[in-house]
Amino acid sequence: MRTSISLLAIVAPLAFAAGPCDITACTEVTSSEGVFCWMPIVLGWEGASTDPADVMGCVSSPEIMCNCYGCEPGLENLITSNNLCPAPTASA
Repeated sequence: MRTSISLLAIVAPLAFAAGPCDITACTEVTSSEGVFCWMPIVLGWEGASTDPADVMGCVSSPEIMCNCYGCEPGLENLITSNNLCPAPTASA
C-alpha cells in the first residue's frame, strides 16, 4: 500500500499540480515516509493534526516543502489555500 500511495504522489501531479516540483530534488516530500507524514493532515484523517502548518514538519526544512508542494495536488491545495509558502515566481 505504501508503494501505491507513493507512486500516486509522484505520478498524479504530472497532470494536475501547478506548484513547484523537481521530482529529483523532492524525495523528502514524495517518499513513503514523507507521504505518510503529510497525507493524514491533507485528508483530515481522524487523529491527524488539524493545523495545516504541521505539514512543514514533515520535511527537514520549510524551504524543501515550499520547493516541492506541487508534487501532489492535495498538498499543493493545502499549502496554497493556507498561504504557507510564497507564491512561485514565473521564470522568463
